[in-house]
Amino acid sequence: MPGKISSLFKWLWRQFRRLPLVLQWMSSGICLGSLIMSVFVGDMGLALMGTAIGLSGALIGAILGGIAVLVPWGTAVVYRAKRQARQK
Repeated sequence: MPGKISSLFKWLWRQFRRLPLVLQWMSSGICLGSLIMSVFVGDMGLALMGTAIGLSGALIGAILGGIAVLVPWGTAVVYRAKRQARQK
């Protein structure tokens, strides 16, 4: 199982590095921003609102960061397919 996970991370890293530098920076910025905001808002929000349901800010940030990475990648795939379809 660990071999499959490490090969998945290697594949994801290669896919990320194939993106143009601007998209890499944007994706990284979005991931870091969502992680930081979820940590601040999650922890401070729980402290200020006094809610009994504890949500992990880091977990939410990681999930949102993953979504933020996949959406631009999916958009790039769609635009590439549209461009190739127009050229044919």
